Amino acid sequence: MPMAGSFYRRRPDGGYVREALRGPAAETAFPARLDRGLPSLKETTLPLRSQALPDPLCFLLRVEPGLTGGSPEGVLLLAHPRLPESLKGYGTVRVVAWVYQSVEKLGITLSGLALREELQRFSYEDGLTGLKNRRHFDELFRHEQEVSRRSGRSLSLLMLDIDHFKRFNDTYGHEAGDEALKMLSRVLARHFRGSDTVCRYGGEEFAVLLPGATSAEATERALYRAKHAGRNRVAAAEA
Repeated sequence: MPMAGSFYRRRPDGGYVREALRGPAAETAFPARLDRGLPSLKETTLPLRSQALPDPLCFLLRVEPGLTGGSPEGVLLLAHPRLPESLKGYGTVRVVAWVYQSVEKLGITLSGLALREELQRFSYEDGLTGLKNRRHFDELFRHEQEVSRRSGRSLSLLMLDIDHFKRFNDTYGHEAGDEALKMLSRVLARHFRGSDTVCRYGGEEFAVLLPGATSAEATERALYRAKHAGRNRVAAAEA
């Protein structure tokens, strides 16, 4: 049974942009973009009554609210099914209920995938600074060492920490210390290359992996970053 339809995906600005069409009349029947908040659409939900079904039918693809801020991830609009007289009533309700349940199951599946991705991301990310953590560093360093040995490409490592950080914490408090760590992390993340990896090694210690950089290049970068990041002890060593 053909049903004209259009699927929209949520964009960062909160609006929804059309991603797919179905049916020869869909191009003109459905807009290319939906406004933020979907103010003019009423979601089709269960239970259903044939005589009360809107046109178009609107199904919201929801992913775990904590991951998407509560907004639907996608919107499916379908034209009201035009069934023959003999199939109207129960037949229409059954078709729409099947679509609704399918969209719900898809949302549950996507929620599970998104949650696993989020948990994996957090397992390699430092919660305070947003940099990669020690676990990520250890795994990446082993990998880059192997690449360096096999290819002969240089690999350099910078290690740095904040001088007198314990004294700073004792004097100004741990909240101020956290702010200092976050500020330095932003500076490091902003000033190194995209191919370099900045990690929080532990406490007030940071590590930067620089694939392809020689010892001289790493030392030059370390001195430049130290000048802009504050008084940090910086050591450069080529693996």
